[in-house]
Amino acid sequence: MNAMLESFHQPKSAKINKLKTLYRAIQKNGPIKAETLMLQTNTTHATCARLLDELQKNNLVSVKSSTVSTGGRKPNLYQITPDAAYLIGIEVTALYSTISLLDLHLSIKQQAKIKTAHFTSIYDTLDFIITETKKLVTTANLSFTSFICQIKLDKISLLT
Repeated sequence: MNAMLESFHQPKSAKINKLKTLYRAIQKNGPIKAETLMLQTNTTHATCARLLDELQKNNLVSVKSSTVSTGGRKPNLYQITPDAAYLIGIEVTALYSTISLLDLHLSIKQQAKIKTAHFTSIYDTLDFIITETKKLVTTANLSFTSFICQIKLDKISLLT
């Protein structure tokens, strides 16, 4: 997993909070210009540039050139690097159980769904979740180290 994403889960420092705020603004509004990010996150030009550079060095954000010129050099647009890490989303309801493989844009890359009524116990549901999660990860040619939270696939604990 990306070390910077891992640091987002650690006790909060002012720098980590600023990085997370900037990252969320890019995720929500990207591709986005640095000037717009500065206004949305209430950061100075120097702070915004330094944080963007750090996000780029950690491959969490990439630069896309704007196609619209404002008279001078075309502005850079910052966007999330969607394949820097992945997430597994699990939803279990009375009707369906769904497992989704998502990228950092929170776009569903793959999904498995089954009627929960087919299961006779919670252990059957857990077996389905474990089996289908392994299939989704294998089909996508990913390893479990590509995920934000490390996944333990056993009957005791699905996520650590």
